This record gives sequence, structure tokens and C-alpha cells, in this order.
Amino acid sequence: MDAPDALRAWLAARVAAPWSSALERGLAPAAPASGGELAPPGTTLVAATSSTYRRLCTDGARVFAIHGWALVRLQKDRGVLDVCPVFRPDTPLAIRARSVMLLDPSGRRRVVTEDGEVRPDLRPLFGLPALRLRRALSRFVEARDAALARLVPDDADLLPLDPGHDACDAYEAFGGALPAALRLRSFWGCDVPRGLLYEAPRRGAPRKVALGGRPAWLGATDTGVLVVVARDGGEVAVLAVDEGGPARSLGAFHGRADDVLAALRVGGEAWVRLAAPLGEVVVALEGAC
Repeated sequence: MDAPDALRAWLAARVAAPWSSALERGLAPAAPASGGELAPPGTTLVAATSSTYRRLCTDGARVFAIHGWALVRLQKDRGVLDVCPVFRPDTPLAIRARSVMLLDPSGRRRVVTEDGEVRPDLRPLFGLPALRLRRALSRFVEARDAALARLVPDDADLLPLDPGHDACDAYEAFGGALPAALRLRSFWGCDVPRGLLYEAPRRGAPRKVALGGRPAWLGATDTGVLVVVARDGGEVAVLAVDEGGPARSLGAFHGRADDVLAALRVGGEAWVRLAAPLGEVVVALEGAC
């Protein structure tokens, strides 16, 4: 069974499945990952959808997203848990302490607790996060571009580290800590043709890290970056590089690096959101292929 047929069969089973007590609580059955039919070789399937998982975010232990008109929690061994309805599908999403933050249709902030209770967030922000973000972004982009231009003169070959729209929208809506890319002490970028990752500290000498392949995606963590790298033989690796540290592999799979939409670090593992023929899948890497 090829991937499109497998995804159709799994989605049909989801629709036809009888409502059990687990489903009544919002716990969807985990999609089968046997044979690598939906999950690429070298991964474990976490979730699959014919649409998309928007605003995917993690606190390093839990993973949440907007799926259709619901806030969902993605769990490796238990499937997808519907937490509560969402009446504004484009809402930013953020994890603050033990709760999840989102917006209602009127733009008011809401706090969702672990048991699915939704209550208003009454903290006055006075628009200060939006002002701070605009200033921080302007300074960040100017300093980053200047630092990387000295290392990679042809910016057409450059994949720079960006804060990401989801992280910026969440900070503007809910405050808290600035997006991770803006908090790092270094600027990062990949020289794509040469397969190099550059780190340019705000103070100190820059360095380069050989990636062993073509970088296809770059994202920030609290301590450095995650890099998705396309290698020979169809292998796609996810590397973690902390500030001043070496590149460490979080695993690899066989597939297309250009299908990677996002990568997360969850409990020491790498989770990857991938475009699929009929939608998207989220997978956890098992280790190097």
C-alpha cells in the first residue's frame, strides 16, 4: 500500500470508528505506523491529517497545535487529544507555565488548563509586547544580516535564522519571553551550497560547522539551533547545535528534506512535521538510518 492509499484508509477508519469512552474524552486512536506506510523509514508516526497542524508549539515536553476548529495535544504513544474547541482558527498559540494561551474571536486572551478548562487571561499588557517585538526585530535583522554578510557574501546562498511567524505572533499576543532566536547570544545562518552552518557571536570570533549535506530548514531552540540536512542516498538528518558546541545528531530518516515544514525538540527527541501527498504527518525520529 503506497502512502496516499494508506492515508486514505487511516482517515476512513477514523471516520468510521465507533465512539468509545476514550473518544468521548477527545482521545483519538493513534495512526498505525507499521511498515512505514505513513511514517518515513526511521521514524515513528505521531499523527496524520488530511488538512494541517497549525501553530505547532512545544515546551520541550508537551506538543500542541490547532487542528481544524480544535486545540489538540499530540502524544507519541497515545495519538491526538482534542483539548477544547477553538473559535478563531488563526489564533496564535503559546505554552505559558502549565497552561496554553490562545485568542477568542474578539481578540481577548484565553488560558486553557490541562483539563480543558478555558478561562479569561486578565493580565494587562497595554500593547507593550508588540512595541518591544518591533524594536527587537528591527535590531536583530540589521545586526544578523551585517554579521552574516561578512561570512557569506552572496546572500542568495544563505539560509538565515529567523524568529518565525508563529513565535512572533505568540509573543505579540501573550507576552512572556521573546522568541528564542532573539534571545540567543549568536546570529546563525547556513551556507547552503557548501553545507556549512555559521555562528556569529555578538561578541567573539565566528565559527563554521560542517553539516555533511545540504541544509534545508533552520530553527531556533533555547540554547542554539536545529538544522534539517539532506544527505546522499535520500537520508535526512536533524542536527542540534548549541551555542559554541558541536553538531549532535537527533536522528535521521529516508525521505525528502524539502517536505519538512517544521522540526521540534521534544524530550530529547526530534519531531518533524512533514508535507504528505494528501495532507501532513508528524513523526518522531527513531535514530540515525
